[in-house]
This record gives sequence, structure tokens and C-alpha cells, in this order.
Amino acid sequence: MTAILFTLCLATPIQAASWAPIQSISLSEISLGEFPVTMAVTLRNAIKSSDGTRAAMPIRDNQGERVVVNGIAGPTFDRIVPNSIRMSVDGLRLIYVGQRGQTQYLWDEGKETELQGPLIGLAMTPNGKVLYTVLRSMPDRRARIFKDGTPVADADDVTGIQTSGETFAFFAKQTCELFVTREAGKEGPFDRIEHWAAGTSQNSYAFVGTYRGISEIVRPTVRLPIAADSMILALEVNATGDTVVHMSAVQNATTTDIVAYVNGKEVQRVSSDSGPGSLPVAFSKDGTRAAWAIVDLEHKQSLLNIDGKVSKVPDQVENIFLAPSADRVAMLLSKFDGTDALRWITLDNTAGPKIPMVRPESIKFSPDGTHFSYVAEYGDQSKRAVVDQMLRPGYSTVSTPTYGSTGDVVAYIVAAKNVWQLVTNVRKSVVQADDVYGETLQFSGTRELHFIGRRGKKLIRFAAQIGE
Repeated sequence: MTAILFTLCLATPIQAASWAPIQSISLSEISLGEFPVTMAVTLRNAIKSSDGTRAAMPIRDNQGERVVVNGIAGPTFDRIVPNSIRMSVDGLRLIYVGQRGQTQYLWDEGKETELQGPLIGLAMTPNGKVLYTVLRSMPDRRARIFKDGTPVADADDVTGIQTSGETFAFFAKQTCELFVTREAGKEGPFDRIEHWAAGTSQNSYAFVGTYRGISEIVRPTVRLPIAADSMILALEVNATGDTVVHMSAVQNATTTDIVAYVNGKEVQRVSSDSGPGSLPVAFSKDGTRAAWAIVDLEHKQSLLNIDGKVSKVPDQVENIFLAPSADRVAMLLSKFDGTDALRWITLDNTAGPKIPMVRPESIKFSPDGTHFSYVAEYGDQSKRAVVDQMLRPGYSTVSTPTYGSTGDVVAYIVAAKNVWQLVTNVRKSVVQADDVYGETLQFSGTRELHFIGRRGKKLIRFAAQIGE
């Protein structure tokens, strides 16, 4: 078996990228208030704004249940409806639903509004400007969908809510109709709905709908028919919703064909006696590039397709990652023969260290595509950041690395023996906290970042200025 030639997929050679010089790290802090709880895990589960200026969490005391925001308790309810707290990314809008007796109320930045029935579900756009609620209409007990308090659609019942970016979908339970935010549009009816996928912009969705034995890929303004002898295996949509990649299995007399389609047009076909393994699909952040792999178990190879160029990989491709800019690709790989349980990540032409586990959400490129990082896990007591395929020192806790706006500064949170540190390119700074929530680490510019930690019962917003 020949080695994979990733250069087939690269437009130009990638030069080694440099890091910005860092002379100092200056930490400052602002208290977000004291929370009347004793369990640290409760504070860890508090809902926090992305800018680190606001945190909210429900508590129970002798009076009932309340939501505490930056240490200040809100009104008392018999209960806070589970999973009803929502906060916009900028922290400027906080909503939740509380219940007194049999009546539920929507709390929206200090304003209480009585709901016209029990809450089934709710969703808010990331910027906090639009709120959808689904209520059980009384007395007919139908589901009613509201947009900012105004009813926009009715359904017999709603079995689930799908959200992604600016797109929300509500599935009617009995008729299998799909209500979406496209002017409260309605798709269906369907006997079955499968493979829901959505991008980050409004109405960037696609799914497979089946009615009376006929299946179609349904998009906001397009329906793509699916052949009767074809079974959909995977479906993904890019961020803007204008490109849909789906994989189908077509059964022949003795073999199964795995067929890849882009916007309904066949672009690749692979025959196999044993059927496919994994079928990972990836898009670049701007949605202009697409990549996928068809894992051929019979011939023990993965057929990698990047921007229409096909190459063979002698290993299983479990996942694919495309750089937001520059023609770079990373893949999570494992052996076909199962001789070891280790995985590794290949970046362009370079294979990284073999590792037991990798945290999938930690795999990312810098904004300019010149740097790449992830978190390798070697067990409960050993986690290591891998930056540009180089292993960093091990700790008991390592957060997902994040990058400044220009991509030449990387930062992440580590902990060992209850000592928390902020790590940047080459420098570290001790954080005086009992707990640090690495998932809140975020840059607000090239060299400014913030994160939230806990000291005792207090939540604290830490701000770091990275000096040149």
C-alpha cells in the first residue's frame, strides 16, 4: 500500500508559522458576586456570557427557587422550569421560566409575563433579539409556537426542537410536520423525518423527509428526490446552507455502492462487499470548501475527497478538519487491523503523536489557518495540549486552546495539584482561584483575553493582558 500523498490536496506548500513574542502576562479581576451555594460543581454549571461579565444559576432555599445573577437573587418561584435559562452571547439578555402553583411565567430582564400554557420548549437567537417559545395550548392541549410572544403556528404536538445558529425547527409529533423560522414556514407532512442538519445562518438547514414511501432531501427552497433503492447514510450542510453533502448506500446484486452527492449531483462512487465504515464530512468555516472520506472496510482503505481531488489513505479516517483559510487539512486516524487502540492526527504531511484519546471539540485551527492544536488525553491524571504537532507538558486538567484574532497567540488553562495556570505561547501565569472554567476562556482582541473562575463562593472574571 502506498503512502498517502496529502500534497495532492494542497494548493501551495505551507511554511512554518511563527508565534508572537510575549514578555509578560498581567492579570486583573472583577467579582461577579457571591453565590449562596457550597458545591463547587454547581457554580461550574452556571450559565455564563461569552464576554465573562455575567453569570446566572438557579438555587433553592427555604422560600423556593430563584435565579441568582452576579450574586443578586431574582424573584422567588415554586420552581424554575428545568433547562429554561437562556442568555445571549453578549450577556445583555437573560430569560427563564418560573412556576407558581399551576401558572408559569417568562422572566425576561426583570419583566414577568404569564404564559398561556405550560412550556414545551424555547429557543433564542445567539444575539438575543428573537425568542421562540412552544407552549401547550389550553384547553385543547395542542402545541402553539410563539415568536416574541406572538403566536405564529399551531401543531398537534411537538416532539423536539432543533436549533443551530439562527435556525430553529419544531417537529409536530402526530403529523410529522416541520415548522421552521422561515416566516413560520411549514414543511410536510412526513411519515418520517431523519438526518436533520443545519448551518449557522438563518434557514441553512436540510433533512430527509419521507412520505408514503417517497423520500426527499428537503431544503428551504429545494427538494431533491432520493432513489427508491438508495438509503441515506450521512447528511451535512455548510454554514450558509447553500451546499449539502450526503452519502447513500445503493444495494446491487452482490455489492453495495457508497455514493457521495453534492447538492444532489453524484460526485463519487465506491463499491464494497462489506459496506462502509465511518463517513466523516467537513466544511471550511466559510463554507466554500468541502471534504469527506468513504471508509472502505473491504479493501482497508479510506478514499479521501477534498475539493474534488481524491487520494487513498491506508488507515481509517474518523474525522476531518479544514482550516478556515489556507488549503490545510487535518484528520483523526486509526488502524484498520486493530493492532493497537491508539489514534493520531495527521496535519498536512506530518503525523502527530500516537494517543489513546483526543477531545474532538478541542481540535481547531487558528483564525488564519497557520497554527493547529488539540488536547490529547492519556488518562484521568494526564492531559496534554498538542500545538503544531508538538506535545506540551502534561497536567490533570487542560482546556481547549484558543487563539487571538491574528492567530499568533495561543492560550489555554491548565491545573495540577490544585494550582491553576494560564498558559500562552511560551509563558505561564498562576491564577489565584479554587477552580477555573476553561470553557469560558476567550480572546477579546489580539492580546486581551478573559475567563471565569471561582474563589470560595465567589465567581470572578479574570482579564489578562499579554505584553509584547
